Amino acid sequence: MNKRRSLLRHYWMHILLWVCIGLALNHLSSQYFLRADLTSQQLYTLSEVTKKSVRSLDRPLRVRVYFTEKLQAPYNNHRQALLDKLEELQALSHGKMSIESFDPDTDPKLVKEAQDFGIEPIPYRYKKGSLLEARNVYMGLALFYGERQMAVGPLVSPDTMEYELVRAIRTLTGDPKKRKTIGYLISEGEPDLAKFKKGNPLATFYEVVNERHAVQAISLGGDDNPLENVDALLVMGPQQTMSPRALYQLDQFLLSGKPVSIFLSSYQPDFRSMRAQPIRHGMNNLLGHYGIRLNKDAIVDRKHNEKFNVPVTSGTRTRQVAINYPLIPVTTLINHDHLLGRELHRAVLPFASSVAFADELRPGLEGDILISTSKESGAIASLRHIRPDAFRVTAPGERPGPHPVALTLTGRLTSFFMDQPVPPPEGMVPDDPRFKSDPTQTIVDGAPSRILLVASTDFMANNLPFMLNAVDWMLDDPELMGIRSKFSPAQPMTRPEDMQVIGYRAAILGFPLLLLAGLGLLMALITRRRR
Repeated sequence: MNKRRSLLRHYWMHILLWVCIGLALNHLSSQYFLRADLTSQQLYTLSEVTKKSVRSLDRPLRVRVYFTEKLQAPYNNHRQALLDKLEELQALSHGKMSIESFDPDTDPKLVKEAQDFGIEPIPYRYKKGSLLEARNVYMGLALFYGERQMAVGPLVSPDTMEYELVRAIRTLTGDPKKRKTIGYLISEGEPDLAKFKKGNPLATFYEVVNERHAVQAISLGGDDNPLENVDALLVMGPQQTMSPRALYQLDQFLLSGKPVSIFLSSYQPDFRSMRAQPIRHGMNNLLGHYGIRLNKDAIVDRKHNEKFNVPVTSGTRTRQVAINYPLIPVTTLINHDHLLGRELHRAVLPFASSVAFADELRPGLEGDILISTSKESGAIASLRHIRPDAFRVTAPGERPGPHPVALTLTGRLTSFFMDQPVPPPEGMVPDDPRFKSDPTQTIVDGAPSRILLVASTDFMANNLPFMLNAVDWMLDDPELMGIRSKFSPAQPMTRPEDMQVIGYRAAILGFPLLLLAGLGLLMALITRRRR
């Protein structure tokens, strides 16, 4: 009897011990994380900037999640993925972060509360058998930090959740007086970012950048200095010739030590006539003075390209047909040693031209080729027709690739106007009394600056993560670039050579057969020994 009681006592002590161990492990798991992330881009590992942003909280950060439950694929796991991410951040916050989660569908008061905080519903279709039910669902959250608050969402992709959270936390906790100003030109027919409709990639770019910085439209050519309080400038596809005054203001902005990202094309397509129209932006001489050559050619790639809807006429009817279009090259030849190319695996380059550096750059300047097209690409010196069938064969004089299409130039520039008079504003003559030209105000030898040049205007809308990284690169804020790279397109697989394909197939078919043969021999030996 005593032996039985002793066994029962030991049995219950073992159970109690395992319960205590389970509770201890559960507590430790809420404080420390052990995870093996085998993805090439470390999708499930928090970056250092994420950890730093949460650990540096100096006051409580309250998170209220408004996420509709029981969503169907592909959103069925999004709510849990968000809560897992938030709980991981909470463990790093040293008790300064709290989380509350709600399903707005359960209470109309929660719906109003979410909308009051700025969380907008998104349309969603539930599928019930063969029927579709349209509803509005919520996939966002609200952050509260002292007297400041911010809505985040809709969070429709787990890949971008970390970036969206960190961007919002940094915006909330940062000093609003230290917001930098990003200018973008609109005076030469460039697109106005503020006027794109929601859902357009450039509208997304404007929205994301504007949350952390002040984004301002700039017109050059006048007698004032609209760039005086601008920290970085975007020149995105001028469609008309820049005036000497505008070039002068751009030149002086660069020589003051401030960065510029330039996106230019030599041609623009006219799909009505299916012809290419040359763009005369007037920036070639300015760039040439700095040591950059933008060639007046067009890149074609018949093997590595993107699908595009092209109008095809049959009789009296014209319809859009998606085809692989040689004038939209896709490349993986990217300089991964450069900060901008470190996490970029693929670039889409619609209607691109080739670029190059001068044979010898001035002392103090450093140039880097960032993106090149594939070796199967070609450069056509004079582009006229843009019909897909015009590129079936190699054009006369076509130069084989690879061709550089994007580069950076850093260092001290010299002024393009150092031996010229200061251009007057548009509508004025040099001796106009309203125009005060003081040559001593011209900066001749500038402070260290940087230029990014991409020879494709439509590159902007097709490579959003790169565009956001370019802003951080100009403002010396590379920390967010590592997070953003997680939701850039995955690195495509390189097609193996023919002999490699034969070797892979032989290994796939042969290894299982060899394994079965080996097992058969082993079983035969064991059977023989037993006899």
